[in-house]
Amino acid sequence: MTTTLKAIYEEGMIRLPWALPLPPHSPVEVTISTADSDVERQAWLEASKEAIIKTWDNSDDDAFNALRPV
Repeated sequence: MTTTLKAIYEEGMIRLPWALPLPPHSPVEVTISTADSDVERQAWLEASKEAIIKTWDNSDDDAFNALRPV
C-alpha cells in the first residue's frame, strides 16, 4: 500500500492526524518533504515540463506521422 499524507514533526516524533489501518509494528518507509523542498521540486517539474513540450511539440514529427500506417 502506498499512501501520502500530511503529518506534524514535534519533539522528535512524526505525528499523524489519525491512525492508519495497519497492524501494530508494521514496517513502513517514510519520505520527508518540507516546504522548502516543495518549492525546489516544483521548479524542477516546470523545467522538465518545458523540455518535454519542446521535444514533443515540433514540426519534425509531422514527417514521421505521415509515414505511419493508418
